[in-house]
Amino acid sequence: MTTYKTAKKLGITDAEHAGLIELANHLKGEVCVLPEQAIRGVGSDSSGRADVETILGFSMSIGAGVPIEDDVKYDCGCVACIGGHLSLRMQGIDITSQKFSISALKIADQYVDSFRGKEDHPLHDLFYPTEFIDFERWDLITPAIAAEAINNFLTTGSPDWSGLAEMHDINDDEED
Repeated sequence: MTTYKTAKKLGITDAEHAGLIELANHLKGEVCVLPEQAIRGVGSDSSGRADVETILGFSMSIGAGVPIEDDVKYDCGCVACIGGHLSLRMQGIDITSQKFSISALKIADQYVDSFRGKEDHPLHDLFYPTEFIDFERWDLITPAIAAEAINNFLTTGSPDWSGLAEMHDINDDEED
């Protein structure tokens, strides 16, 4: 059994701590779907109903609940990164569920965005591995690699993105 540091020692809330443990287990099981498997064009229907039936995808390179640019590889409106999944979990949403609201995704995006530029916050490097992995390659971070980063953070206080990038050849431009 893995021994994690306490929320207090990590400098995060109990809700974030519990959510990260649940998320790591979810992602390492590969039960999370990749963006190309998520449903395209998710949004409120003509009646304004905000709940949708969809599949929550995983991507470190796309923000949850925000408009997707034309040149972005995946366009489903239902994709979340580590922080987005964590926010949904803290909102009481079952991240394995196929029903959630668009407003919950917007809250998730705001939660993750609140860490942008706050390098001194313990979760910053977990949510923003820019210093360790080129942003153009964040789409190579699989759910299993994200789970490793979360487990690293929970056990050591650092996601060790540089070690994971080297181990999984994420920054290597050459195909094997």
